Amino acid sequence: MAERINAGRINLDQRLRLRDAYRDLIDEQNVNYFVTFNFGYVIKAMHALERLKGFCTALERKALGRNWCKRPPADRLVLLGFPERPKLNPHWHAVARVPEPMEIALKGDGPLLWMKWAARGQLWVEHIEDQHIVKTYSTKRLHNFGAPEDVFIYR
Repeated sequence: MAERINAGRINLDQRLRLRDAYRDLIDEQNVNYFVTFNFGYVIKAMHALERLKGFCTALERKALGRNWCKRPPADRLVLLGFPERPKLNPHWHAVARVPEPMEIALKGDGPLLWMKWAARGQLWVEHIEDQHIVKTYSTKRLHNFGAPEDVFIYR
């Protein structure tokens, strides 16, 4: 399920607390991959989030087969994506818990799958060595105006 968070108009202190809550959520997920989704063109967040969801469902189908949605949660992908530069070079930095059977599909087929959703885009996939650095980097712009409502959560 993908969710769109609506933070509305909240002050900086509330945004910083929200950012910290997302960082705590990352810690709870046992993430093992850092993924950057770049579109290669300016895109509205609403449309970008639809493409991110399409990619995640395509990846799960590729890795787990036709009945991927009936698999237990431990076998499923969890991905949290955080927007950056939405009006200039929109891209989402994401952290993901990628179960072992899905790792091959992500690293091998991921870039081709992403091209179906963002023809001029790029996908960067990297195994996480230091979770603290990755979660700090991914969420670094969440306190900026307009960013929290465009966070992407797939589980």
